[in-house]
Amino acid sequence: MTGLYNARPTWLAGAHGRLDAAVAAAYGWPADLPDAAVLGRLLALNGERAGQPTRRPARSAQNRCEIAPAPLDRRRTPVL
Repeated sequence: MTGLYNARPTWLAGAHGRLDAAVAAAYGWPADLPDAAVLGRLLALNGERAGQPTRRPARSAQNRCEIAPAPLDRRRTPVL
């Protein structure tokens, strides 16, 4: 796998470019943002989410602690 990424064939570079564009579109960002800007925006989003209340573990019938699944946020799901 490392050899493939080191060789970086055209089809792989194209696949990465399409994936990057789809993710940027899902966030509503321009596809040509520099890496530093993407990282800055992701850090800001992480900070916003960190300030949100956390979910409390649910208790099962056997009194085991289980994490309840989070609801899906379809606004941020990229369409590929």
